[in-house]
Amino acid sequence: MVGDSCLADAKMLSDKMLAIKKGHAWSVWTLSGRMLMPYEWDEISSVEDVFLFRKENKIRLATFQAVACLADQQPLKLSDAFDDVRTLPNQLLHVWSGEYQGVLNQKLDVFIRFDKHELQDTYFGTQALSSYGYTFFNTRGEESSVFSKIQLNHLWTSVKSGTLSWKLLNPIDLEFLSPEYDTIHFVGPFAVGNRPDSITVYFNPYFKIDFPSTVKLEFIPGQDSTAFLIVEYAQSKVLFDGEGRKLFTVPYDHIQYAGQGMFVVSKKEKKGLLDRSGKLILKVEYDAIGTIKNNTVSILRGMKFGLFDSEKRKLIKPEYLKNSIPYTADKVVVFKNGRYGFVGWDNKPISKLEFEEVRYWNDSSALVRSNFVWYLYDIKSRKILIDKIRDYTLIQDTPQEKIAIIHQNSTYGVIHNHQGVIIPSNFSDIVNVGSHDVPMYFTEKHVEEASIFVVIYYDYTGRMLRKEVYEQDDYEKIYCSEN
Repeated sequence: MVGDSCLADAKMLSDKMLAIKKGHAWSVWTLSGRMLMPYEWDEISSVEDVFLFRKENKIRLATFQAVACLADQQPLKLSDAFDDVRTLPNQLLHVWSGEYQGVLNQKLDVFIRFDKHELQDTYFGTQALSSYGYTFFNTRGEESSVFSKIQLNHLWTSVKSGTLSWKLLNPIDLEFLSPEYDTIHFVGPFAVGNRPDSITVYFNPYFKIDFPSTVKLEFIPGQDSTAFLIVEYAQSKVLFDGEGRKLFTVPYDHIQYAGQGMFVVSKKEKKGLLDRSGKLILKVEYDAIGTIKNNTVSILRGMKFGLFDSEKRKLIKPEYLKNSIPYTADKVVVFKNGRYGFVGWDNKPISKLEFEEVRYWNDSSALVRSNFVWYLYDIKSRKILIDKIRDYTLIQDTPQEKIAIIHQNSTYGVIHNHQGVIIPSNFSDIVNVGSHDVPMYFTEKHVEEASIFVVIYYDYTGRMLRKEVYEQDDYEKIYCSEN
């Protein structure tokens, strides 16, 4: 019976039946507790509605419907014995028997014929290799002709029949995409068909461009799967986007994608910046230009750093010793003479260069460190809002919301980057006993003269929830519990 205490293991089969192990053997039971098969299998498992029965290193298959018929005293119809079974997408089963391989569907009908071929799962279906060559089966089980050689790219498949030329193949529909070429190779995501006097670049299955065979091709990786192709004629370079649209022709030595529709170009080791139309927006006079992020890019000249806003076309010329960092749309953090400070995009100072470190707090104020002490600093008025912060712990730290427990001298408080002071810095200790998303604060104030501890709980807005007073011994118990 199912409730036998000697049972070793049990598991569901297709959420419809039970496989139960007793000793070293498995059996099949209904969910109501009726045995359908005796304890005689080394292993039983399921793939969707197909059950796999393993015994002595051989696997036999049966559908759920076939096993269910045992309840009506009908004989079980098992498949032939296989050496191995693996699951493929769409609940197909890749099966082996000696040198033969094939694929079965959930009804155990033949989906891909059994043959002496090696089957390999691919994005378009299945690739088969036999002594005759390569064959493709798409997801409908349709079979291609036999090819002597193949080349697989993550976007393209090229095939060769016998000693004939190469063609591009759509392996999903098993249709050719191109005429014959002497060779086909891939440049990044682009397929290139080669003939003695010309090359053809396929930007996608529906668009191609012919070029003379003398041109040189170079792939430029973009961002977020963007791609560009450089076609070089003599001293000129023509840039195409991933769809085959011509962007511009320029005479520079190198082109590199900088992001957000901009390109870094080089001439004799100097670099400049072009927009998508080929217009020069930074002269070719810099030693290095970085990657554009949020419309800003770092520039370097003569070992000095500057910053460029590619959208507003604003430039802070290179004169700083470290990367200039955008703080807000109109404020930039710069570094010179060993100190940080704030400037506007006109490079005029907003603050003195007097900080050892600057960290973002909100658009109008910053956490700054000077003489090893942190301050909350109002940038516009140049006034200190909260001073002498020895250290702080961020409870929340996202671009939208920051909450910090601050440690001033020997007291603690809580501040919020939009709501200001949530809990004044009056306590001997503060611990977040809530969650990361919804903090709740345990605060403690020690009154030494009376040897008592005042404990107050606050919610995430700073609203008092509860207040208690403890003697020394009692407080140590609850403090350890809270922490």
